[in-house]
Amino acid sequence: MVDGLSVRAAVSVSTQPSSLRGNGPNLFPTLALLLYAATMGLAGFLLFLVQPMLAKFILPWFGGSAGTWTVCMLFFQTALLAGYAYAYAVTTPLPLKTQAALQIAIAAAACLFLPITPSAAFKPLDAADPTCGVSWAC
Repeated sequence: MVDGLSVRAAVSVSTQPSSLRGNGPNLFPTLALLLYAATMGLAGFLLFLVQPMLAKFILPWFGGSAGTWTVCMLFFQTALLAGYAYAYAVTTPLPLKTQAALQIAIAAAACLFLPITPSAAFKPLDAADPTCGVSWAC
């Protein structure tokens, strides 16, 4: 009887969920999901923080017209679309380690361009058509 009892106890312990075995709940998926959500939220916040900051910086250069704001929006929406295309192009064929190395290299290269301010060399002589000037200044 003692042997049969110990076998049944071992089987019942091994089939219980990990939270009942004393190891605690597996929080990794929850933490990973929260980290991913926080990263995406921060990326969106920074993108939509940089856009108006640059637009307000170059607005006086082009006379402050509605066309300047429209071209800034067009530029940043096009850049966002290009970012989505990049993400799709990288995640489809490349393995995860290569994706991570590429993204770290791009983030390091982006740090070389900080602070984000357009050069005074992009100031237009004539602010009649802001399309090309705003696209280059942003």
